[in-house]
Amino acid sequence: MKRDFSTTNLISAACEYMNKHWLVFIAITVVSGVITSALSGGSNINLNNIDTNNIQEVFQEIAQSVNSPLAYLGRLFDMLFTAVVLKMAYNAIDGKKVDFDAFKMPVMNYVNYVAASILVGFIAGIGCLFCLIPGIYLAVRLQFAPYYTIDRGLNVVDAIKASWHDTESNFWHLLGANILIGLFMISGLLLCCVGGLYTTPAAYIAFAILSRVFTDTSDYAPEA
Repeated sequence: MKRDFSTTNLISAACEYMNKHWLVFIAITVVSGVITSALSGGSNINLNNIDTNNIQEVFQEIAQSVNSPLAYLGRLFDMLFTAVVLKMAYNAIDGKKVDFDAFKMPVMNYVNYVAASILVGFIAGIGCLFCLIPGIYLAVRLQFAPYYTIDRGLNVVDAIKASWHDTESNFWHLLGANILIGLFMISGLLLCCVGGLYTTPAAYIAFAILSRVFTDTSDYAPEA
């Protein structure tokens, strides 16, 4: 089923929610950034002890840094905080209180969100190994899976099936929306990164609103 939506209206609505609840969204973005940076700090690339003219050594140092335990832990915390941001976004959309009580989600919501995020990234990555286009196609078709674990309480398998089902016949429209919302997020980062404290959570709110467009018109029912 094709969905009719305007990306500019999505971003505009997201900014309205952001303006109303800016303090809590910026606060959690800052906290998330500090914790993630602190964890990643132990895995910083050290170029002092390697020959920077040796490309192989440089890439080996980068690989070790990216694949260090602290780097993985930093990514995990980033996903957990993103799950909370999405819960806050849905609370704002539903007219509920937007505060740090969003952390009190059921543990399985966190588990399913992290698992769905990793699995979707893995599937899209496999697609990119064959060609960039299949990877992009898979990423777009499955993009709502992590969102559905938070908003609809679906498990990983059902969330992926629901996203694949709901986004059918909407690839190009969704691809355009992803590009525009992504540019909106980047625009804040270009302002000495300070603007990113606003545009990053606002972009997540925009995607949350977009996921609701599909949820509200979905006829997908998880198998018993």
